[in-house]
Amino acid sequence: MSLENTLSVDYVSTNADYVRCSIVDDWNWNDVKKHLAVLQEKLNNYLMFIESGQLLTSYPNAKGKKIVISIFFKEVLTKETESFLSFVEKRLTSSGYKLEYASGFHL
Repeated sequence: MSLENTLSVDYVSTNADYVRCSIVDDWNWNDVKKHLAVLQEKLNNYLMFIESGQLLTSYPNAKGKKIVISIFFKEVLTKETESFLSFVEKRLTSSGYKLEYASGFHL
């Protein structure tokens, strides 16, 4: 999976404490504005998946667990991307979710 399909949830995993919904971002940063717009769309769809109850329908063992949204970036982040992620992190935290991300992965 990647950003190509903004409607899909790439990966969901659970453990005793949390459920992790992961995004795999294998795009480069040649067009930062387009990249961030597509990433924002994918994040919004993840939130709809979670908040609509579809997460719990698809993964009943996620009930009562903390929700973490993780993004694994292939490319090193730009300053603009770091600012965007800081904004997203604040919004997610205020909704009771956690954001984690890392860059430089060989996907």
